[in-house]
Amino acid sequence: MLRLLYIDDDEVNRELVRRIMARAPYEVEVIEATNGLEGVTFAEEHKPDLILMDFHMPGMPGPEATRHIRALDALKNVKIIALTADIYSRNDFEEAGCDGYLTKPIRKRSLIQAIGKLFPELPSL
Repeated sequence: MLRLLYIDDDEVNRELVRRIMARAPYEVEVIEATNGLEGVTFAEEHKPDLILMDFHMPGMPGPEATRHIRALDALKNVKIIALTADIYSRNDFEEAGCDGYLTKPIRKRSLIQAIGKLFPELPSL
């Protein structure tokens, strides 16, 4: 089972990811955080396999939360995919410590494919 932590302040986006993951071709446990600080705390508590990180959140934005997570020894190898509605360069995501990125709106096929690239042992669509 894939343990996924989704960090996003937008309830509609979180609901969309819940629905997509409920139809994924593998079992997924979805844990949700509503801001960067909560996300860092939940990452420490739940030790996810994958984090989907929104980049624009009040308080602690995604890049800062990503750096905090990467600084923790127990989480330095967790896979992180950035999700954003803005256009950033690939370097911006890599500098923050992300393993990949997707633009919003989130599409089922794109999300499942991005996860499959990071976890090739999982079934694909």
